[in-house]
Amino acid sequence: MTLKDQFENSGKFLFTYRSYMPLLFVGFILLAARDISQLKSPILMQMTELLSLFLATTGLAVRIITVGQAAQGTSGRNTRNQVATSLNTTGIYSIGRHPLYLGNFIIFFACLLFLQVVWLLIIGVVCFWLYYERIMFAEEAFLRKKFNYPYLLWATNTPAIFPKLSKWKKSEIKFALKKAIRQEYTTFGAIALTLTLLKAIKDSLVNNSLYLRQGWLFFFGVSVAVYLVVRIIKKKTSILQTTKN
Repeated sequence: MTLKDQFENSGKFLFTYRSYMPLLFVGFILLAARDISQLKSPILMQMTELLSLFLATTGLAVRIITVGQAAQGTSGRNTRNQVATSLNTTGIYSIGRHPLYLGNFIIFFACLLFLQVVWLLIIGVVCFWLYYERIMFAEEAFLRKKFNYPYLLWATNTPAIFPKLSKWKKSEIKFALKKAIRQEYTTFGAIALTLTLLKAIKDSLVNNSLYLRQGWLFFFGVSVAVYLVVRIIKKKTSILQTTKN
């Protein structure tokens, strides 16, 4: 098997289990416990946490914009096989080929930054890139076979991850808020749960006892309420449904 085929096959495998990638870092977080327990600057902690919240929100916004402007049959949450009924080349896809993964990276980076352990952040960035590089390779191989020249023309002039804003082209597709909410409320819930757990871990290690500030309990409570309301609306009503799903 050629190296190209190996990359493509491993990318297909990793694509199937990409949602579980962050769980691989549970062990690293446990190893970082000693470094977390030695954090002593409350001001630096607060500034870092605010920055992490801002970045996580930015990553979520990137995903929402991407999903809301993507053509039907693309940019979904499928895990079995690659799916693309058309080629997205305008809107956020005009400045980057993989905006969903850019959003994932920003969220993942924000969560690791939250813990304020430099070596953990570095390992996280390296592992994320190695993991998603294979997935992007497999996706691009699929798109190249399916769309041929139009894909090659777009890919040649559009960066893979880090956007080039000067290449922005207005989206040909009207932003679908209902679709974005329907698909991304789970991402919102995952971010709220992850940051709250990390905050509880960090505060408990620093204070040598189980601890979580009331402000974070309030944040988590509101987030859970929003998540459950949207989930109930999605499951029990047709409010979030559109003529094109």
